[in-house]
Amino acid sequence: MKINGKETSSVVYENGVILMLDQRKLPHSVEFLELKDKSQVFEAIQNMIVRWAPAIWVAWIFGLAQAVKKYSEEVHGEFSKYVEEVGEYLISARPTGYDLKHAISYLLGELKWVANEEAISLVEEKAQEYAKSSEDVYKKIGEYWGALIKDGDTIATQCHTWGPAIGVGWYNGTAIECIVNAHRNGKKVKVFADATAPRHQGWLTEWEFNQEWVPVKVLADNATGLYMKQWKID
Repeated sequence: MKINGKETSSVVYENGVILMLDQRKLPHSVEFLELKDKSQVFEAIQNMIVRWAPAIWVAWIFGLAQAVKKYSEEVHGEFSKYVEEVGEYLISARPTGYDLKHAISYLLGELKWVANEEAISLVEEKAQEYAKSSEDVYKKIGEYWGALIKDGDTIATQCHTWGPAIGVGWYNGTAIECIVNAHRNGKKVKVFADATAPRHQGWLTEWEFNQEWVPVKVLADNATGLYMKQWKID
């Protein structure tokens, strides 16, 4: 993801603090928040400071790692139960998120066979590994699907699947990365970005494409069907 020409990640975990891009403020301003405990991560997910599934699970797994680092047997009781309770608490911020449940299964699986002290020391490393794995996934998505886009295609997008959605790395999400990949490879493409009520993610989609010099216009949601009927969208 690029912001004003600079490669940027929307969710970063350093020294026990989660730095999160406030997506509510885009495209008018670029602001990062510091999240220092699980309740702040919960609120960020629930209030759509962080949006779209991959970025949410990156925030989630970093939030769990952050909570595990603060574990105390005297205060929190049994370690495995504490980890599961924190995980379920964060999942409840967005209970429809499949990726969150996959993340908790992964992290619990990685920590299951080690002692509590080792788990606490490993959790940040494992969380970073899990988050980093998304970069290769979205790079490949962009390459494979970008190759299927034809020169001259007009493409419609709904909601937004752009860079801040991913959390880590510089890739432009899923759908947008495919289109940007085609554009970088010399294909002349044009985009209609659905405004997407009520959060208007289409304006963010437009802004993201502008960062990559891809021709784009925001389209009212209910106009897309008409444009498709008129064969103006490929």
